[in-house]
Amino acid sequence: MKLNKKLTFLFMAVTFLANAQEIKLPIDSAIKIALEKNYDVLIYSNLTEIEKNNNTIGNAGMLPNIDLSGTYIKSNNDLKQELSNGTNVDKKGVASTNTNLDAGLNWTLFDGMRMFHTKKKLDGFFYQSEQQLKLQMETTISNVIDAYYTIIRDQQLLKAIQQQIILLKERMQLSERKLNNGSGSKLDLLQAKVEFNRQKSIELVTLSDIDEAKLRLNYLLARPMDTPFITEDTVIISFRPSYDELKKSLPDNNNIRLYEMNRKLAELSLKENQSLRYPTITFMSHYIFNRSENGAGFTLLNQSKGLNFGVSASMPIFNGFNINRQIKNSKLDVLNSKLQFTQVNEQINAELANAFRKFSNCLEILSTEEENILLAREMLLIAQERYRVGISNSIELQDSYRSFEESMLRLVEARFKAKTLETDLRRISGRLISSYN
Repeated sequence: MKLNKKLTFLFMAVTFLANAQEIKLPIDSAIKIALEKNYDVLIYSNLTEIEKNNNTIGNAGMLPNIDLSGTYIKSNNDLKQELSNGTNVDKKGVASTNTNLDAGLNWTLFDGMRMFHTKKKLDGFFYQSEQQLKLQMETTISNVIDAYYTIIRDQQLLKAIQQQIILLKERMQLSERKLNNGSGSKLDLLQAKVEFNRQKSIELVTLSDIDEAKLRLNYLLARPMDTPFITEDTVIISFRPSYDELKKSLPDNNNIRLYEMNRKLAELSLKENQSLRYPTITFMSHYIFNRSENGAGFTLLNQSKGLNFGVSASMPIFNGFNINRQIKNSKLDVLNSKLQFTQVNEQINAELANAFRKFSNCLEILSTEEENILLAREMLLIAQERYRVGISNSIELQDSYRSFEESMLRLVEARFKAKTLETDLRRISGRLISSYN
């Protein structure tokens, strides 16, 4: 007896510890982890940081270039000289040194405003990378929500299946009692067993689906695949905006913002190429130091140092019509970018209208299915009682089981679809990231 108590206590302790290791993971926490650790988000975050580093006035060509160069040469040569005054020099191993230093500054003062257009392009590239990061964040959030609520959907299905299994077990027992007392048939019992086994098979498949969905979520969160966790058990649809509200927020859509920036960048590239027709004016300044020392010869020491400065100007006269070609192509790029912006704008407007229509219909379906599941459950209980007292047959009972099963499946799918469409509406209206920050 004492041993049984100890075993029971040990089993309860192990069960408690196993459950304690499964930490509850709310959807907000899952999204936060994904945005911090997901590999795709980290990659795009690094690309954004690169564009931030590139966005400097120096990279745009607005700052001067300062270079310092120097040489020191030591040599040892045989020297033989015959000078016009009759002096002759003939020495072996004459040492000489040559020292040169040059500090130079080059600063482009004017290049047809090209450097200013380039700086604006660098600003645009940085903004563009930020939008691409936001798009990746939206994709990651959508994937996490899909994986998370897939788990909840399958768990709700599992719960309904397990309720069915309990009811079917009672039905089997009732059919067996009826068969034993002569008021039932073996066919009823066999039908009950077949349906029971079918639900057990569905239960195993659903358990496997839950495990697969959990693996997918752990992958999206960039953590070990076997990390245990418990999700929430309900699907809450809290986003109920009007169509006009969503329409007004379309300028916040990250795809629209990205293509709008692409259009501006194309216009800046055109201005860059047009600036090639203007002259380039550069300021130059150099400080030069030269010193030569010779152990023999006409000049034993020669040293010069000093500052020089000036301005240079250059202007393209003819380069094979390449500037004209570049400008023509840039104008076509601008035209294409405007067409793409208009196309994306219309596409997202259509996407919004379609998603809102589906979402509204789905909410109506969800309301109907929530009412319908109550009716189906009540019908099942009545059918069970009628079968128990012998008023109805197994066919009527079987129909009630199937009706309840189908109602539960439709309800769970309606909840999941409504959540998916809610996520789409948040994304299209540019509110998805802010909803979970």
